[in-house]
Amino acid sequence: DGLCLVSRYPIDETRQLDREHIRAAGGSGVVVEYTLDINGEQLHLTNLHLDTPREGLSPVREGNLSEGFGRLRSKSLVRNIESRQARRWVDADDGAIVVLGDFNLPAESVIYRRHWGDMRNCFSHAGWGFGFTRFAGWIRARIDHIVVNDVVHVESANVGPDFGSDHRPMIADLILPAIQ
Repeated sequence: DGLCLVSRYPIDETRQLDREHIRAAGGSGVVVEYTLDINGEQLHLTNLHLDTPREGLSPVREGNLSEGFGRLRSKSLVRNIESRQARRWVDADDGAIVVLGDFNLPAESVIYRRHWGDMRNCFSHAGWGFGFTRFAGWIRARIDHIVVNDVVHVESANVGPDFGSDHRPMIADLILPAIQ
């Protein structure tokens, strides 16, 4: 469904969150977890792409406030459901946990803080500047994130170069204490 992980380490297991409940709520989010074998230790890495608010933002920008705000509210409810389900799924793991992808949420949003705020945001912790990852038309925002639990140390984080996408890559150097 459009998510991909390229790893120099063996991927022992891949599993996807059941999307039936997300689709029933009107969402299109995807959540995939990969278990990597890093020198005999397991790392749980979750890649996600939550629903976009674009259907609500465009009408607001064009001045159609009633339609836009209604759609924004609906899309916010869906992203809240998707975030809650993804977080519950992530919390079932122990050890080193990394969650990354297109959250379609800035770190300042209520939904982000509610579901991901207790994890360490790599760019907020070790980055510099605005860290905009979304550059398309009039949108400039940091909606792509890498978040980690307390087991993982964040050495550095930055936004990568433009490779022709409407998103720029988020890059982080992480240290996993048991895996050094």
